[in-house]
Amino acid sequence: MMIMASWVQPDLDCSPLLLELLKAVVLGVLVAALTAAQKYKCTVKWAERAASELSQDLGKSLQAELEAEQKKRVRSEIAATRLQNQLRDAFVRERELWSALAEARREDLESECGHCGLSKERELADGGVAGRYPWEEMERAKCQHDERTAPQLCPLIKTEFQYEGGADTAPEIITKEIPYSATELAKLQDRYSRLPRETETECVWRVSLTGEDRI
Repeated sequence: MMIMASWVQPDLDCSPLLLELLKAVVLGVLVAALTAAQKYKCTVKWAERAASELSQDLGKSLQAELEAEQKKRVRSEIAATRLQNQLRDAFVRERELWSALAEARREDLESECGHCGLSKERELADGGVAGRYPWEEMERAKCQHDERTAPQLCPLIKTEFQYEGGADTAPEIITKEIPYSATELAKLQDRYSRLPRETETECVWRVSLTGEDRI
């Protein structure tokens, strides 16, 4: 201010009042500039603080969203694992149930076949229904059979009818008994004997299906 005053004084013949006015103007300008600088500085600080707070808020919000998403994913994985375990347990229980049912059904069938198979056939034979095979005679023959004695087979009976003069009435009947040879007996034994894993009923049915059970 003193420099300015000394610079103004050589050119202008100013009174002390004018100098004071100039001093006041310069002082006001300086104060205004200082105030503006301080306001700008405060504004910059406030903007920096606001930006920092905003970035912190955004960071916290993003962190919270990430944590929520992670928790949601963990809950989804836990729910999926629980559901998978429940499905596996249900499948195991269902398989065990089916196995138990199959086993029970098999036991029932075995019980029915074992206890009712032969008795039903006997009941049919004894109850008036003509049975195909004489069960009592078969059991009696089985008890009386001796493995050391060979079974007695009836010989082959061959019957011939001879017609004289082409007439169809009163034919001459010729009956011949042809005994079985050892080879034929062996073949019959191999063909009609009971197999190792075959029951008596199965053997009778097999022989009956061949159509030669009357030998």
